[in-house]
Amino acid sequence: MSDQTSNEARFYRFHHGKIIGPASEGDLQKCQPTDHINSEHSHRVGALIIHGYTSTPFSMQPLAKRLQPKLYRTKNMLIAGHFTTPEVFGQYTWQSWYDSVVDAYQQLQQDCDKVIIIGQSLGGILALLLAANIAPQSQLILLAPAVYLPRALYLSPYLVPLFKALRIHYLPAIAGDHSRKDWYEITFKKIPITAHRELHRIAKATKRKLPEIHNPTLIFGSTHDHAISTKNIKKTYDKLASRDKELIWLENSYHLISFDNDFEKVACKIEKKVDEVITS
Repeated sequence: MSDQTSNEARFYRFHHGKIIGPASEGDLQKCQPTDHINSEHSHRVGALIIHGYTSTPFSMQPLAKRLQPKLYRTKNMLIAGHFTTPEVFGQYTWQSWYDSVVDAYQQLQQDCDKVIIIGQSLGGILALLLAANIAPQSQLILLAPAVYLPRALYLSPYLVPLFKALRIHYLPAIAGDHSRKDWYEITFKKIPITAHRELHRIAKATKRKLPEIHNPTLIFGSTHDHAISTKNIKKTYDKLASRDKELIWLENSYHLISFDNDFEKVACKIEKKVDEVITS
């Protein structure tokens, strides 16, 4: 499998579920992962930043840039299979998504004493799996974690064989769930149905782990999220075993909290949490 990227990846700008134009060369450059080291710091606190399903590091770039001055190392990673092509993306399993996150986390561990894990949507799922399996001490910061998915995706194990029998291999992308009018999300025009099945599988695997996770956790949810309901965000919060957990509701954002209208509020709260980790 190849993760090579090019204009032929055919990425598009999405806003509130609709294509508003093709991705530019500048957009594609900003979709690349970044790994920033601030050698002036005496502390060794880093952050692993994980984007959402079918998205790219582009969606987390504003937050990554905001945190770089505070952290020794800020890694805004690319999940395996993402930012390729729909055809290549469909060849990846949820385990390969998770393995790429483990690899990124272990790279940070090589020169960081503490690693803060920040994940949005699917990134929130992956952050929780990391915490359960290999990062039991890390501070978690979750933006609209997608552990409890919309009801339609629970049917994916049954629908994928049906769609394949009907020779339907892709569905139209639904992306860009944000209210900010001067921004957009970059993603594919179509999504392989097998990827939806993998999303269901990783969410199911993560649900089973929630009662085992005791990490300090900060969760942001939006009251106007069109992808993950407030009920499902609250369910994730309630199932976490951690005693040190906080859930903050946002009134002026949709699903893509990382660059929506509540960005300043979210960034300030995360900066305070980063300061606590640095001084602890």
